[in-house]
Amino acid sequence: GALWLYYLRLGSGVAYARGCAMTVVIAGSILLVASEVARNPARELSHVPLGTRFWLICMPLAATLPLFMAISATANLLGIQWIYGRDFAIAWALAAAANAWRVPFWRRQERAVRQAGGIWSGPSVK
Repeated sequence: GALWLYYLRLGSGVAYARGCAMTVVIAGSILLVASEVARNPARELSHVPLGTRFWLICMPLAATLPLFMAISATANLLGIQWIYGRDFAIAWALAAAANAWRVPFWRRQERAVRQAGGIWSGPSVK
C-alpha cells in the first residue's frame, strides 16, 4: 500500500509522496499493534479500551509524523511534506486494509484450537 501510494503521488513531488508513504507505514504499525492488543485475553480485565499502555505509547507515536510534517526543519531532514487530508485518509484506509485480512482467520483459528482441546487466546468472536 505504501509503495502504491508513493507511486501515485510522485507527480506532486518526492517529498509529498514520501510523506504519504510514511503515513501508511506508521498507521499500519499502529493498527497492527492495536489488533494484537485486541487479541490479548487479559485485555478484558482493563476498563480502558485496548489498555492504558497502548494509548500511552501509540497516541504520541501517531502524533509524531504530523508534527514532523508541520515543523519545517524536521520535514526537510526527513524529506517529507505535509499531506492533504484526502491522502491522509487514503493512507489510513490502506493501512486498515493491510491489517483487516487477519480478522476472518481469527474465527477459524479459534474453532480449531477449541476442537483440539486447547485454550483460545484470541478475541472472543460471536
